Amino acid sequence: MLNHHLLKNELSPIPSPKPRRVVPLAAISGFSMLEILITLVVVSIALLSIGALQTKSLQYSYASYQRSLVTLQAIDLVERLWAGSCALPQAYPQIVQDWAQHHVDTLPDWSQQVSYDETQLAPRYIIQIQWSNSRVPYRASQLKTQQSFTYTTSIPALNCT
Repeated sequence: MLNHHLLKNELSPIPSPKPRRVVPLAAISGFSMLEILITLVVVSIALLSIGALQTKSLQYSYASYQRSLVTLQAIDLVERLWAGSCALPQAYPQIVQDWAQHHVDTLPDWSQQVSYDETQLAPRYIIQIQWSNSRVPYRASQLKTQQSFTYTTSIPALNCT
């Protein structure tokens, strides 16, 4: 009896599929206008952000270049002082004046102040260089940012006679 029941189920007809619903072609033909507009807004914001990031990168790169240039200028003065160390401190004003004339046009609003402290065992020279940077303002209301760099070195007074 059991076998007869299995045999009967195996021979039962396969149910026919349900008829498909016909969907108009316009309903499935692509993206909606709203999806396209949202995508356009998202892509536009991303591109503007990348542009702003690139602009800031260039600004800070230029500020880094200026700071490197000022560091080299300070080192240049130290080397000039070492080269004239036999004539220091008498030759100090002339060395600083020659150095300043050489570098005055390198950065906007460039100025320097070099002080000499002879109270130390090895006289100390304090080099301060100021310049302005119009590309990276400190505040949005400022057109220029005043930058400053201080370099301190000691050069012993040598007896070269």
